[in-house]
Amino acid sequence: MDGRIQELESNKAVIDEQMHELEKGLHVKADKESVKTIDDRLRQLEERLKDHTNTQVPESQGAIKKTVEKLVTQQIGEDKEIAARKLNIVLYRVPESSCRTQEENKNDDINFFELFCQEGLGVDVKGNDVSKIFRLGKKETDKVRPLLIGLKDQDTKSLIMKNLKNLKDAINRYKQVSVAHDLTPLQRQQVKVLLEQSKEQEATEGTSSSENERWIVVGQNGKPRLRKVKNRQRPTGQDQD
Repeated sequence: MDGRIQELESNKAVIDEQMHELEKGLHVKADKESVKTIDDRLRQLEERLKDHTNTQVPESQGAIKKTVEKLVTQQIGEDKEIAARKLNIVLYRVPESSCRTQEENKNDDINFFELFCQEGLGVDVKGNDVSKIFRLGKKETDKVRPLLIGLKDQDTKSLIMKNLKNLKDAINRYKQVSVAHDLTPLQRQQVKVLLEQSKEQEATEGTSSSENERWIVVGQNGKPRLRKVKNRQRPTGQDQD
């Protein structure tokens, strides 16, 4: 009887050992299958990522190219507009003629401009130095429109802009007039922003600094920028630069 029990116990031990090996094998197989599954999923993900990259990158590059082309086109257009306006000046608060015909009004404006330059600025500029002259905007009652004047060469324009300081000693008829470069809409916006920045700079630096120096916008005929200068008589027109 005892021998039979020992035999059964021995057989059970063998079976347990076999079951252990079987379970071990099953775990190994499960691990391998898990690894294989993970590998498969990673491979699929890589393929999907590759496909996504191949399709998205060209689209992204195309969008960037279009954006760059648009910016370049805009800049070229802006540069052309600046060049077209480069010889122009705009006079503000020049009295408008009440003549009936446009030609008569034009002649009155030219005559005023000649006297303004000769008597107000002290420079010898005549009507034949003008390539075009006209009022900006629609005529309205009780409103004086700006007067745009196109000059034939840069030297004449520079001469006018450099002598704007003489207006401080001119008679009121001319002293009330201010002269500016003919800016593009983008340049006007840039100047507006810079003027706000100059006010902020002066407020930050305090009263003591503003008594001796001030910030002005220069380069309005090209690329507007801020510059700090010593205080002096403020010009009637915009900067010469």
